[in-house]
Amino acid sequence: MKAFAKKSNGIISSIELKNRKTQILYWCMFLICLVLALICFLPVIWIMFSSLKDISEFYSSPPTIIPKTFQPEKILIAWKQLKLGSYLRNTLIIAAGRIIFCIVGTGLAGYVLSRLKPKGTGGMMRILLWSMMLPGSVSLVAGYLQAVDFPYLHINFTNNFTYFWLGALGNAYYTLLFKSFFDSISESLVEAAKIDGCQELGIFFKIIMPLSIPIVVVIGIFTFNDSWSDFLMPYLLLKDESLKTISQLIFSIKMSGSQVSQDIYLVMVMMSMIPPLIIFLIFNKHIMNGINIGGVKG
Repeated sequence: MKAFAKKSNGIISSIELKNRKTQILYWCMFLICLVLALICFLPVIWIMFSSLKDISEFYSSPPTIIPKTFQPEKILIAWKQLKLGSYLRNTLIIAAGRIIFCIVGTGLAGYVLSRLKPKGTGGMMRILLWSMMLPGSVSLVAGYLQAVDFPYLHINFTNNFTYFWLGALGNAYYTLLFKSFFDSISESLVEAAKIDGCQELGIFFKIIMPLSIPIVVVIGIFTFNDSWSDFLMPYLLLKDESLKTISQLIFSIKMSGSQVSQDIYLVMVMMSMIPPLIIFLIFNKHIMNGINIGGVKG
């Protein structure tokens, strides 16, 4: 029995690893994962290294994989020349607002479907599942309408971050993720809070959400990545130069034939990749925990 108590290597135990066929399978899977990781990370690493090379080395042929020169001052040059601070600030403001609205909006919707279960919950679930089958291009219609000056009301979200925040309130996939996680929380905790006189909103914010940190972090990261890489809707709605995002800057420089040198352009691309990388490195454990959400309830 003590042999079975040995530390397990994931789904393959230490005892199974003693088998020759299992070892071959294990290392084949490891090599496949390693190749996939290299395919994902090598372009990012190449951009980071190439952007800080000397301009002559940058255009050298054949290109150098490991840079011989290193010029970190290019980051400051790109920051001042392209005014990156304004674009990064706007992108962060949009992302932060979307995260808050998304977590509160879809979290409350998931709580209603999981705990309150009003009349018609089954129909609501079917509508949510049906909406997930619609192509993403359908949402562009609603986005286009926000740029129209409605008669009488005169509501217009052009050159305004409000559309991006309000649009994050409803997301069928995140709502279902919240519902699935809330279903796994013990009902006795909710009942104890009700006995103590806590109202539904109090239960949600004081009991349910603190216990749901893993799913909150996962959805927050997904929302941040979606917002950071979003280009089309900012391109359609944000016409004021002082409100444009980093994705718009990258597109405009590439399409306008600007005189920005290629190495400075890559520095800008590198700077746009740093915030998502930092977020991932800080919260990667929560991402891995989120994969198991709804898998085993105990």
